[in-house]
Amino acid sequence: MSCVKNAENFGVYFSRNIGIKESAGDFITMQDADDISDISRIEKSVSYLIQEGSEFILANGQYIRELEGNVSPVRVTMATLMCGKDFFVKYGMYDENTRHSGDLELLDRAYFKKYGEYKFDNFWYWLNYTPNDKNFYGHIYENLYYIGLDGDRITKKNNIRKRLKYLNQRRKEFKIM
Repeated sequence: MSCVKNAENFGVYFSRNIGIKESAGDFITMQDADDISDISRIEKSVSYLIQEGSEFILANGQYIRELEGNVSPVRVTMATLMCGKDFFVKYGMYDENTRHSGDLELLDRAYFKKYGEYKFDNFWYWLNYTPNDKNFYGHIYENLYYIGLDGDRITKKNNIRKRLKYLNQRRKEFKIM
């Protein structure tokens, strides 16, 4: 395993793209520094991808600070994304020009490239509440990722309206590409 260090901060999606390009494995997933993965996350995600043939998998997550309380889970967590390396060849890399919602934008773009249309207005809702489309998307309905809230989290600053506005703008761009 090697470590790649950027000379300056170009953003999380720039760094993720470098990591993907430098990776030697067949599967790609991420781990944010202030988050914790369940010890079985990788094994369960790889097994699901191999058994079901899905193009990517997501799992549920929960905020670390809520583990002791009776708080419902976050549900599907973009940070749990795992896919084959070929996913990025087929659908493109992360958009390096964004500072938030890059995972969601990538999957939304992939859906449009695969199906050529949208059957829903809210992609986030679709990921959480529709049955798996095992030819495209798998979902492990189990908390396998625990999200920290320390530091300067991008997602903490960007509410859902701002994210949806961004995704709707990107959808207009997909359709003319």
